[in-house]
Amino acid sequence: LLETVRAHCRRRLDGSGRLDQAIKRHRVVLQELAAAAIADSSLAATQILLVDEYSAALDRLEQSAGDATDHLGLATAVGTVWYGLGRVDQARSRLRTAIRQHADSGVFAVAPASALFGMISFGAGAFDDLSTYTSRALDLIGPLDLPITALIRAAGCVGNGDLDEARRLIEEFLDGPILDDRLRMSALEVAANSAWMAGDHERAAFWFERQYAFADERGDDHLRGRALRGRGVMAAYMGEPEAGLELCRRGIDLPPATTTRATIEHQAATAVILTELDHLDRAEDQALSTLRACVNDFDAQAAAMTVPVAALAALRRHDHAFAGRLTGWFDGLRRATGYYPPARSKSLLDQVEGAGSNACGATTWRRLRAEGAADGLAPIVSRPD
Repeated sequence: LLETVRAHCRRRLDGSGRLDQAIKRHRVVLQELAAAAIADSSLAATQILLVDEYSAALDRLEQSAGDATDHLGLATAVGTVWYGLGRVDQARSRLRTAIRQHADSGVFAVAPASALFGMISFGAGAFDDLSTYTSRALDLIGPLDLPITALIRAAGCVGNGDLDEARRLIEEFLDGPILDDRLRMSALEVAANSAWMAGDHERAAFWFERQYAFADERGDDHLRGRALRGRGVMAAYMGEPEAGLELCRRGIDLPPATTTRATIEHQAATAVILTELDHLDRAEDQALSTLRACVNDFDAQAAAMTVPVAALAALRRHDHAFAGRLTGWFDGLRRATGYYPPARSKSLLDQVEGAGSNACGATTWRRLRAEGAADGLAPIVSRPD
C-alpha cells in the first residue's frame, strides 16, 4: 500500500478501537507466510517481496518491547527465511535483539531463537556465537531430552572445534527417525561441513550427495545448488577437478542461483577448483571477485577458501604487501570471532605464512599482517586490477 493509504487505514482502525487487533493479526499473517516458505522451498523467492513488511513488523516489536511469543516467533521464522536467502547479517541482528529483549521468557520461545541464532552464525564465521548460543539453547531444553538436542549439541561442537564429537553426534542423529524436513536439512549441512572442516573430503562428499538427494525429493533448487557446489569442491580435492567444475556449473544454472549467497559460493568453489586444475590466473580472478563480494555480504567459508588462493597468487607476483595484508585481515577475523578454517584452507594458509615470511623477512611480514588486521577487508581488495 502507499504510505498515504496506510496512514488513512491506521487512523480509521485507531478510531474504531481495532488498531491493536489489526497489528497483531498482521504479525500472525507474516509469521504464517514465513513458515509456509520454510516448509515449501518454491515459495522462497516470493519472500524477497516481503522484506520491507518483515522489517517494519520487527521494528515495531523492537521499539515497543512487545509480546515475547510474538516477537521471538516472528524473528525465528523470518530469520530462517532470510538465512536461506543469504541475508545472514540481517537475520542475526534481528534474532540477537529479540533474544536480548526477552531473555527471561519461556523456554519454548527463547530456546528455538537461541539455537537458530547459533547455527546461522556459521555462515558469518562467528564461531564464538555458534558455541555460546547453542549452549544457551541446550541449557534451556537439555533436561527435556528432545531429539533435536543432538543436532544443537553437534553444531555447538563445531563452534568449539571438537569436530570428532560433532561428527559422531550428527551421524547418530541422522541415523534416527527425523520427522521434520527442516531438521534433516540442517543436520545434513552440519554433517557435510564438519567432515569438510576436518579434512575428510570423501565423507563430506558422501553427505553432500545425501543433501542433493534430499533436495531433489523436496524440489529445492537452492539446496540442490549448495550440495552441487560442495560436492564439486570435494571432487577437486579428491583429484577430479574437471568433474568438480562441471558439478559447480550445474549448481549455478539452477533458478535460485541469482541470490548473492549462491553467487559468492559459486565463485569461491570455482576459484578452488581452478587452482586444482592449475588455471592460476582464472582462479585468482574468481578468488578476488569472491572477496570483493564478501565486503558487503560476508561468507566466512567462502573467504577461507579464497584468501589462500589470492594470497598465493600475489606471492607469485612478488606482491608481498597484498598477501601479507590479506592474510593478516583473515587472522584478525579469526581472533575476533573464534572462526577456524577447514583443514585444507588451513594448510594453504600455513604455506602462505612460510613463503611470505621467507620472501620479505619476518619483521616486514608481521608489519604487513598487522596492517591488514587493522585495515579490514574492503581497502585491501578494492585496489585496481
